Amino acid sequence: MVITLLGGIPMSIKWDKRFEVGIDFMDHEHEEIINKMLTVVSNIDFELPSDEDIDLYIEFEEMVARHFNHEELLMRQYAYPDMDNHIEAHRNILTRINRFKEKYYTTGLNESDSKRIDSEVNYLFRLHLMEEDRELEVFVHEKMKTYKEEKLPV
Repeated sequence: MVITLLGGIPMSIKWDKRFEVGIDFMDHEHEEIINKMLTVVSNIDFELPSDEDIDLYIEFEEMVARHFNHEELLMRQYAYPDMDNHIEAHRNILTRINRFKEKYYTTGLNESDSKRIDSEVNYLFRLHLMEEDRELEVFVHEKMKTYKEEKLPV
């Protein structure tokens, strides 16, 4: 799927196996979030949002928050050492989503917002999903491997 943002910036994002972090529920939720985000972004225009646009955005925001809660449970379960920073990144993303929503709902968007959308999408993909979540995956898999080895009969 190729989406052209407000300023005419083409954005080619499609779920790909290389985005997988190796934890099934996370991969499934990441794919759902990306697909919903693409739907939201493709519906954005310069007008104030329609009721349908608002509903889509709320679904997206709730989906992201629910996913972060699932990740945070996993981090607690495995005592992830960088949990505080990872949770702070989640809060930062939710704040960014909320700020954008407030602007979109109250004043609509202008052409300069297209660069912000592109920046936010890139942040979500490149920094959080491809780096921070991958670090969590490596840690969890290592913990699971250690746990299995400890439970094996001698």
